[in-house]
Amino acid sequence: QHFLQESNITRVYNYSGERRKMFRVAVLKCDTFLPAIKHKYGDVEVQFQKLFSKITSDTIHIDTYDATQRILPPENKWNEYKGFLVTGSKLSVNDEHPWLLDLFHHIRSIHSQHRKLIGICFGHQAIVKALGGKVALNEKGWQISHHSYPLYSPSSPSVQIKDKVSLLHLNKEHVVELPPSLHDRVMASTSLCPVEGLLSDTVVSFQGHPEFTPELLTEILKSREHLFSPDFFKQAMEEIKRPIDQTWLAQFLYNFLTR
Repeated sequence: QHFLQESNITRVYNYSGERRKMFRVAVLKCDTFLPAIKHKYGDVEVQFQKLFSKITSDTIHIDTYDATQRILPPENKWNEYKGFLVTGSKLSVNDEHPWLLDLFHHIRSIHSQHRKLIGICFGHQAIVKALGGKVALNEKGWQISHHSYPLYSPSSPSVQIKDKVSLLHLNKEHVVELPPSLHDRVMASTSLCPVEGLLSDTVVSFQGHPEFTPELLTEILKSREHLFSPDFFKQAMEEIKRPIDQTWLAQFLYNFLTR
């Protein structure tokens, strides 16, 4: 009963004879790291392969589509994918880049067919905006480094999915208005960011970065140190050392894709 029968999951064997699942995920890549960071840690999409490898021996094949170059998965290939993941980006979903219109159209089409969508940071905001919500600059300022908060079941707000989840963040914008299809799907909220996460049958998204490690985010923040006050940056560098729930988050996303 451990092997799903969907057409986009096949059975494979490793060299030990252990039976494993293999399935595909389309990553809609919305940014690329600086060359030095990419050389050391791999690019944006590589972080998700690393994330899933923490919790499963299944073969998860990631196909990367560079959304910034207007390269997106063609509809005739959608059945090959268990889900579609929209990555983070240093850009804003409110920017006037032509490729963003293509991305939003793609998100709406995927959503209309009840296919699974994962949004991370910028991707979280892109899903919201594409479906009719609004994103704006956070008047309270940057949300960076380590943050913790409870996750609740949107269908039963009194039921906790996890009493506290800890993950890393890097954002200055946030969701200020939800689209109708997600208006009651908030699973995490803080005073700094009222929509930290969303969960429905076909959408899961986080304002934070489940795929980031402290080492990777440290490098990214150092490359952007000029954006922050010295005291704020120093505090972020201290807080980044605190434990994160990366393994739990990987399992949570995996369960969403395979349920």
